[in-house]
Amino acid sequence: MAGIHPFRKQTFCKQERLCNRSLINSLFTRGQHFTIYPVRVYWRRALTDQPFPAQVVIQVQRRQIRLAVKRNLVKRRMREAFRKNKGILYDYLEKKDGRILFAMVYYGHSILPSRELEAIIILILQRLTRDYEKSAG
Repeated sequence: MAGIHPFRKQTFCKQERLCNRSLINSLFTRGQHFTIYPVRVYWRRALTDQPFPAQVVIQVQRRQIRLAVKRNLVKRRMREAFRKNKGILYDYLEKKDGRILFAMVYYGHSILPSRELEAIIILILQRLTRDYEKSAG
């Protein structure tokens, strides 16, 4: 396993999570956004050098899903879908030597099955690559 690049592993480690409050605030205030129901995505190019091509925040609004158990279920499903499919975005960013910060905010009222949510996450990652390309020039 020593020959496998860390981006190729299907993991979701601490460095891939966006935890810096000032970066999160700038993401929501100055970032671009789009929606693929029931997920709204805020993103922007990363100005800092980070160990991974992308850092992500996953949120589920309490206003939409009241019970914490159900909110945590949706977050787990979103994290799992991202973990399994992040190669779509990472391969593109590695070629362009780019870095991105993004947030996925679930605002649906009902809990989607894992397969449907995974299909939406794949669409989101593909859209992020297209939008990143457009913003480049």
